[in-house]
Amino acid sequence: MTSLAQLLRPSGSEVRELVLRETDPARAAEFEQLCLGPALTLLALFAIVVCAVVVTPFRILRRLGSRR
Repeated sequence: MTSLAQLLRPSGSEVRELVLRETDPARAAEFEQLCLGPALTLLALFAIVVCAVVVTPFRILRRLGSRR
């Protein structure tokens, strides 16, 4: 049986894409730190959590579908 953590773990190609994006000087502005003050930082973190809650079920279903 596949664990939830295994279903959510990014694939090797997804990790590679992220690493290449993060190390590309042309895309450096995409990875700036959150320096918005405490209220806006909390709002940004809340938005990230909401996005994760929306995306997670689709990611699990995609992984379950690809294993069949």
